[in-house]
Amino acid sequence: NSKDDTFVYCDIGCNEGDLTIDMAQVLHEKLRKPVDFVGFDIDPVLIEKANKKWKEQGNKISGTFQVGNAQKLNMPEQGVDMISLFSTTMWIHVHGGDDGLQKALRKICNCSRQFILIEPQPSKCYRNAMIRLRKMGRTELDVSNDRLKLRQNIEEEIDKIMNSNSFFLVEIDNTDDGKPDSKRTKWNRALQLYERSEVPKKKNQDN
Repeated sequence: NSKDDTFVYCDIGCNEGDLTIDMAQVLHEKLRKPVDFVGFDIDPVLIEKANKKWKEQGNKISGTFQVGNAQKLNMPEQGVDMISLFSTTMWIHVHGGDDGLQKALRKICNCSRQFILIEPQPSKCYRNAMIRLRKMGRTELDVSNDRLKLRQNIEEEIDKIMNSNSFFLVEIDNTDDGKPDSKRTKWNRALQLYERSEVPKKKNQDN
């Protein structure tokens, strides 16, 4: 296989890397081509654990885990085929504010040549996360709507940002009533798959 056949995958907020590795394996199995991945997380302890877990799998899957910030990704423009953010948007938003989230999503759109898979964390997750921090005796962060104006309709706001950067939702029909829906995780959060396009993917986008 030539390098041109390789599918390049990036996972942002990779934690200890388990889901990143699983995704790389699924992509390899489904696409039947080599996969080269990189996982980014801001926590160097998590990255160290991830690199200890990962074992190269011949010429099928290669990859590495690196310390990285979503707003400052060390990747070329349209340098990867697919980027994922699992349970990450809230933390980018909480730490970076509205501007930080918008900047990070713009950067991610700039780096992906084809797909972006996002698991947006809805507004209630912000409050629940602060309750967990309080119980752990850790410093709470300001997640008020006054500071985070995008929070109240965060899923719609993320969709707007993606659309404005030429990424549109790919609708997946997986409901009993035949209406398009997105996949959902075991936490009942939507998995939104976006594809780079000059025109919207939704049939009713102009309505």
